[in-house]
Amino acid sequence: MGPAILSALMTLVGLAGLIVAVVAIVSVLRSEVTGGAAKLLWCIGIVVFPIIGAVLWFLLGRRRGTPD
Repeated sequence: MGPAILSALMTLVGLAGLIVAVVAIVSVLRSEVTGGAAKLLWCIGIVVFPIIGAVLWFLLGRRRGTPD
């Protein structure tokens, strides 16, 4: 794999991570069951740890049965 392909692949992975983090933050902010302080902490966690924070939000933070 050449350096150009590797660079393009890393760019796509980074862009995908950014998109997932932005979608997670929008989901946090639109959540009606999560309170203000919890929303702030979730958003900080997603900004500091984008992939892990987003995955944790979608697995643990969202309440089941409520559309976001």
